[in-house]
Amino acid sequence: MHPYEGTYAARSYPIGNSKNSSLKISTEISQPDTISFYYYVSCEQAGGWGGQTTQYDYLAFYINGTKKASWAGEVPWTKATYPLTAGTYTFEWRYVKDNYQTGGEDLAMIDYISLPAAVKHSTAVENVAEGFSISCYPNPASDYVVVAGEQLASLQQGRVDLFNISGQRLRSVSVTDSRTTVDVSDLAAGAYLLVIWNGEQRVKAVKILKK
Repeated sequence: MHPYEGTYAARSYPIGNSKNSSLKISTEISQPDTISFYYYVSCEQAGGWGGQTTQYDYLAFYINGTKKASWAGEVPWTKATYPLTAGTYTFEWRYVKDNYQTGGEDLAMIDYISLPAAVKHSTAVENVAEGFSISCYPNPASDYVVVAGEQLASLQQGRVDLFNISGQRLRSVSVTDSRTTVDVSDLAAGAYLLVIWNGEQRVKAVKILKK
């Protein structure tokens, strides 16, 4: 793995020929905004003849089921940004393979996804305390997320809440020492927000991905 930023990135599931692997995130926004992300592709090169180009294996990005772009071959980390109006959206990143031959690392990766503020938690990351250092791992996660940091133990009535992309609180875990574990094993794959509280004051918000 060689993520764009940090230690982890979302990558396509290892698949065989004539299959696809996808990541979907759904949300609702109340005002014009944008979605941006970085993508990396290493797969079979596109080919063609007679002026026509065909992508055999490729990464495609969809908004509400409409393909916005696709990339094939060797593509280093590159940023993509798309404007959005108010409304309900499903974003999908889909890695697709044709029925034979592979190339490169045979994968696609997504990192540093910047989602528009959702209707129900548009203020969820306000009042972030500067200098509050924590780590959340693993990210992406399958079964659990560990929230760790020496400053956690100093919180008064500290807790960690987990929200989905629609702003619904799914978990609330009390913080009693410098290491807290949040169970995510029964959650659907997608993006979530971990918010750390000191009483009623938000001190940190961290976006995590569930595999």
